[in-house]
Amino acid sequence: MQSIGLQITVGVEPQAKPEASGYSPRAFTMPEWVRYRAGILNSDIALETFVFLTRTLAAGASEELILNNGSLADPTTAAVTFVNLKAVAVIVTDGDVGVRVGNAGTNPNALWFGGTTHTWDVLAGGPPLVGGGSTVTVDGTHCRVKVANLDGAAAVEYQILLAGEV
Repeated sequence: MQSIGLQITVGVEPQAKPEASGYSPRAFTMPEWVRYRAGILNSDIALETFVFLTRTLAAGASEELILNNGSLADPTTAAVTFVNLKAVAVIVTDGDVGVRVGNAGTNPNALWFGGTTHTWDVLAGGPPLVGGGSTVTVDGTHCRVKVANLDGAAAVEYQILLAGEV
């Protein structure tokens, strides 16, 4: 079973204002494999929040994650309404085939694929999908990410990390 790792750094600097010190109260360090695959070889990505989900899709099923309507929640269960994405990671954690990411039916977000109808297959036991390094805008006409089970006979479990600005 594969999984996405995440190190969260939270701290307080009472002597200085966050703006003056560069401190971000919700900064997190991505695992090395995420930084390498995304071409993010600098230290951290400045962001405001993230969503980390473990989801199961029935055989042949799909779902569309809506990035800007508050239906997703951060680790504190606060509703998240993204305006920009800075990093995405998807990995199959249980299943025999994999998932296809992209090409939502309405208001698709192209992520880093180059077009809204483009897709990326994340296969079981294979490398994860990781995108980042530049900002992707989320708005009313670019707000959905589709994830589809490639296996018509069995369920699949996947994890997804969405990080950005609200």
